[in-house]
Amino acid sequence: MRRAVLFFLVLTVALIVTWPVLASQNDGDRGRPRGHPPDGRVTLPLRGFAVGAHGGRGPDSLTVRGIATALGPFEASGTVERNGGSNPFHVSGELSFACNTGELTGTYEGWYEIPERFEGLIPVGGTFVITGGTGRFEGAEGSGEGEGYVEFTESGPVLRVRLDGTVTMKVPQGRGRGRE
Repeated sequence: MRRAVLFFLVLTVALIVTWPVLASQNDGDRGRPRGHPPDGRVTLPLRGFAVGAHGGRGPDSLTVRGIATALGPFEASGTVERNGGSNPFHVSGELSFACNTGELTGTYEGWYEIPERFEGLIPVGGTFVITGGTGRFEGAEGSGEGEGYVEFTESGPVLRVRLDGTVTMKVPQGRGRGRE
């Protein structure tokens, strides 16, 4: 019995001594749902893949479908502007990532290179900058890169790209995340 009393006495003293320290660490979070940043924005990874073909809105456009974190299933489209005539070739333009909760918009710069020994695959790569959006992506910012290849198939060229970047956006509402 004495051991139990001594144990609870030591535990009570430890809580009395450490309580002010533990309580002060949470002072900045009052009135805000747990885990939400103070400015109401969060930076999330934007990683995934896309597969698509040249075409869509015109002869110099590109449309791909894919899946990525922060977006889920998406369709991306953009314009293609070819710059320069030497290998590697440079491309740039505007792009958008559309999903069921909104759209990210931005620009990209990239390259593609026709290998000396052409075997049906053309390496491609580039960077993108997110400059805004609609829906839950309103006011979004971010950047990233894409890398992949164009494969020539019986039904035409197919673009396959891996995406790796981040997007900073307002904290998504609902789905158990609380309200601000």
